[in-house]
Amino acid sequence: MIESSSHWYWRRATCIHTHHTLSGNGERITAAVTAYQYIFWRSEPYDARARDPREHLVPTRAAMDAHRRYLSGEFSAAAADAREGAW
Repeated sequence: MIESSSHWYWRRATCIHTHHTLSGNGERITAAVTAYQYIFWRSEPYDARARDPREHLVPTRAAMDAHRRYLSGEFSAAAADAREGAW
């Protein structure tokens, strides 16, 4: 699962929650450089979506989109095509 962080310092940073199938436990990985205070360092435009605290920032939206595409199997088909072309 991918979401925005609610931590007081790393607010709105991209968080990835992993789930281990054997133990049922997971870990939370926070990408600190995707936090709100780094918006200008990433040369992101400061748009209306970034100002609204209910909206996800660009890195989180991109991670969510990539995760949706992964779950739909889009990357596995592309990887298979790339492997066939390499031989």
